[in-house]
Amino acid sequence: MTLIPIKKWKYPVIINQQKQLSTNGYYTALMSASNGFYPVSVNKQVHGGIHFDEKVLGKLGDPKIRKVHCIATGEVIAYRVNDYYQKVDYGEKIDFFSTGFVLVRHLLEMERIEDVAQAKSNLPTNNSAAQTSETTADSTQLSSTTTNPTTETAKANTSAPPNEPSTSEIITPKKEKQPGHRLYFYSLYMHLADTQYYHDNPKEPAPAFWEQDIYRIKHKDKLDYVEGLNIRGTPDSSTSTNILAVLQTGTKVNLNLDLHEKDYKWYAVTSLEEGYFSIPELKPVDYKGNKIIGWIYNQTKKPLTDPIVEITGKDSKLAKSKGLRVRDKDKKNIISMLPEGTQIKISGTKKPKNFVELIEVIRDGNPTIPLPAGKKYVYFDCLENIIRGKKYNEVVVLDKPFPIVAGDLVGHIGHNQDKAIDKKKR
Repeated sequence: MTLIPIKKWKYPVIINQQKQLSTNGYYTALMSASNGFYPVSVNKQVHGGIHFDEKVLGKLGDPKIRKVHCIATGEVIAYRVNDYYQKVDYGEKIDFFSTGFVLVRHLLEMERIEDVAQAKSNLPTNNSAAQTSETTADSTQLSSTTTNPTTETAKANTSAPPNEPSTSEIITPKKEKQPGHRLYFYSLYMHLADTQYYHDNPKEPAPAFWEQDIYRIKHKDKLDYVEGLNIRGTPDSSTSTNILAVLQTGTKVNLNLDLHEKDYKWYAVTSLEEGYFSIPELKPVDYKGNKIIGWIYNQTKKPLTDPIVEITGKDSKLAKSKGLRVRDKDKKNIISMLPEGTQIKISGTKKPKNFVELIEVIRDGNPTIPLPAGKKYVYFDCLENIIRGKKYNEVVVLDKPFPIVAGDLVGHIGHNQDKAIDKKKR
């Protein structure tokens, strides 16, 4: 894209869009910051930025303000967003900080002023008409300071060769305007809010240069029960309180063949086979010095010899084991399921009561059974469009710089390692 020169400026943090802020008022507010001054901070070290903490925001009018705006017209060339704030362990305390940032390139253009010495050197000398004619042929400059225009013109016409124009026929060309002076510079916005902030505050707008075509599985009331076998926290089917999840039919699990009941009705599950997942996700726990994720009922009621077992039966339904069904190309057979919160990309007609093609599973959830090649479909009514970063915790360099103008949102104020939390109070 062609970078547009800056036409106007905006403050990075604006409390009231309708209220005009004075420069003195803004700088006075910045002076109240606890640290992070420009150009030298409280630690006596060079500091190239400015901090907007609660004291500054309070002076500006609202300590709860979070939006950060671009200061001038430019283009976003790179950014990073955390999924969750990074942690620093101080022993008794733990602190959180953001490594999220947005980098914007700007163009400042100023009108070019011709150097005075150069301008004088371009002026022609007041010589004879013949000399003037020769100079004109070389430099396109023509003197207009003749003492007797009529006489000099006649002489020039007499002495000029027949195929060359006379002095009176030469027109001074219009001098081309030189391009302005240009300066490219960058503005950097650091310690921005993590993705969890946008999950917790769904009404807050997200930066426009993030990914626009992401859809999230949300409508839990429209999701379906997982059909399969219950996995329990204890080898006991007399109560439903120990049910951890439902393993979809077709899921493959790894068993500890040494951990079972005396009658072989129950076996301990150490893990799910690679590529298989449960809804909700199961966490390993200690059991007699072994790591297991739960217990399943042995439907054969006979000793098992193969630690890898495929779930084939169906058990009772469990409300928390619900997900979005993934169907095959015929939109009939259920080939897998996705948990609530999973972010995906889709294509097709995006309207209610319609199936759309599942293009990619991005993050925050995994299909319960590995997805086969070929077309796959999901129900659109269970999805919501969101804007999220292309990657988390990694620098994203945009293939095509994103145009931005003064006042556009670049993010929200995040943590800057200044509020340590006592571990005992967590």
